[in-house]
Amino acid sequence: MKIQLVFLVVVLLYATALSEDQDIAPYDKFKNQHVIVKMSDDKCDSVIKFRKIKYKNGCKKINTFILGSVKTVTAICKPKGQNTYSGKIVSQKKFKIIVCKLTKNSPKYPKCQYEGHSFTKKIAITCKKGLPVHYDRDVDDREE
Repeated sequence: MKIQLVFLVVVLLYATALSEDQDIAPYDKFKNQHVIVKMSDDKCDSVIKFRKIKYKNGCKKINTFILGSVKTVTAICKPKGQNTYSGKIVSQKKFKIIVCKLTKNSPKYPKCQYEGHSFTKKIAITCKKGLPVHYDRDVDDREE
């Protein structure tokens, strides 16, 4: 009887940990794919390769990096009367971003080749439970 009870407790703890991981996994993926403190627009290839960013089993066509700390980017999700754009939260301040676009003649994954361009714009993201989980787009001032 004691063994069955211990087994049940272990299974319940494992199930709880799995459900918590499912909540945090999209946040971790968002940080990996989109948040970087420092980067130049000529580093798209190396950063995307190092971070193993891909779409399904191929090269991702576009990936945007937000230059800032995880804390600063996560703060966008904290309610402070933010603007919304099509249901997404729009940052109140502008961020430097690097948009990496797959080149037309890029080899297949993992040898993807990107062209990067830097901008300073507000960003629109999706948040869940106070954490960013999806980068939607950059937002021009005229779109707000």
